[in-house]
Amino acid sequence: MLFFKLMVRPVVAGGLAILGTHTAFAGEICGGETMPTTPPVLCAQDFGLYPGVGTDSAPMMQKALDSASERKRGLFFPAGIYRFGEPLKIRSHNSIIGSTKDATIFAGPVPNGLATGMGDESYSAAVTDVTIENIIFNNIYVRFYGPYKRRMAIRYNVFINTNRAGEQLAVSHIPYEVRGNVLMRGPNYPGLGLSTYANKVINGRGLLVEGNFLGSPDQRQRASTYVDNKTGALIDRVLQLRKDGRLSFSDDQGNYVAGWYATSQLQGAVFRRNYFAGNTLRKLWNPKTGEEDIQRDHNIYLKEYNGVDIVQNYFSGWPDQPAGQLKFRNAQNLVFAANYLDGISFNARPYDNSLLMFMRDTYIFNNVLKQIEVNHKPSESLVSYWQNFTDSPSAKIDVRDYLVFSNRFAAADKATCRVTAPKVTLSPGQFLAADNRYADGSAVASCGSVRESTVEQMKARLPQAKHKYLALQPIEPGMANDWPASDPAVKQ
Repeated sequence: MLFFKLMVRPVVAGGLAILGTHTAFAGEICGGETMPTTPPVLCAQDFGLYPGVGTDSAPMMQKALDSASERKRGLFFPAGIYRFGEPLKIRSHNSIIGSTKDATIFAGPVPNGLATGMGDESYSAAVTDVTIENIIFNNIYVRFYGPYKRRMAIRYNVFINTNRAGEQLAVSHIPYEVRGNVLMRGPNYPGLGLSTYANKVINGRGLLVEGNFLGSPDQRQRASTYVDNKTGALIDRVLQLRKDGRLSFSDDQGNYVAGWYATSQLQGAVFRRNYFAGNTLRKLWNPKTGEEDIQRDHNIYLKEYNGVDIVQNYFSGWPDQPAGQLKFRNAQNLVFAANYLDGISFNARPYDNSLLMFMRDTYIFNNVLKQIEVNHKPSESLVSYWQNFTDSPSAKIDVRDYLVFSNRFAAADKATCRVTAPKVTLSPGQFLAADNRYADGSAVASCGSVRESTVEQMKARLPQAKHKYLALQPIEPGMANDWPASDPAVKQ
């Protein structure tokens, strides 16, 4: 039985939205496609927003968003290309939902214009109940800032050709759901990927970053064991769009300064089953100078956090040097478990220029660290700890329970010290290692102030709430790339 309700619906006349009435019901059609019922949305075409018009739809789009917000509705956009040359402000209930039938593309300024933004960057503005899903953002970034946002989800979107050094996706202060997105940056579009700032726990829920893909589409098969089928289909879709001439991009989409920045006050977050694989260039090409002079700054870079669980992810790419590792600074309560590090190293790296002069409760276990050739030499593949000064009575890093156990290393050189700590520390007995081995079962060498312990002692120090991760094992990457190369003349 269908339940009908009367609602106001704009009817388009002469390019303007005129309020009319109509009867809406489950399964309503918009642009030949069935609109979703959750979240509640209105048809974008009813506000005069049609794909393929070739003109800037931003002014009309903002009016549509404002009107839909008043009615506590979002907008559904059927497949096609919609052009936006100005920033767009998302208000409460302004979910933005695209087609699952084909591709809904939001295109920013062209040609060579700086990316335009979508979201809300006002610190004091309240925005609630927003989902952004199934949109291909071509030279458009999404950014939300401020603590008065609630119930926000950004999932199953593509970010590509982002002509902006800053983040492609930035969320702050509250526990967002960031799931299943595809992030790509070609040689002409270097910059950051995901940024999270001061995301805190609310009502027992923290930030969730899960099942996202960052890198080049030729990694699609290797990522198949990490991301779900819907994200895999997004990668397939952008490749088909390129083949059809509706998108243009190069095969190398790993030109990231950093994949994930979380620079302050992250609490209670989970980063799970993501596939982050940038390229290995030491420096990126700078469109402003025409030189390769942009410094890389870590696959992921986290500092001043309190409670982050990073589990069952894939990390690769970036140059094999300190600026290319997985970096963790001046913080506490980290679980780094069951991750697959393909030619990249873990690096705890506290500095003396932080108010948080400690590295406490760091649990590194059940990971695979595989040595591969990076820039014509074997990668280090380490679990390392380094600080920019030596502990003294006047200044020290307070270390507690830095535990490294049951990790597996694949490397030809078995004499290298692969679990490191400072030679001098004023936190004696806190750097502990156990059962770290090579694939053949031989023991991994540790050095500095690391003391060998037992797995049983490690488990006894691990908080009970984290014991659920002890059974987790790394995910083996999927099949090798079998995608054909694109036209080499395409350079985006």
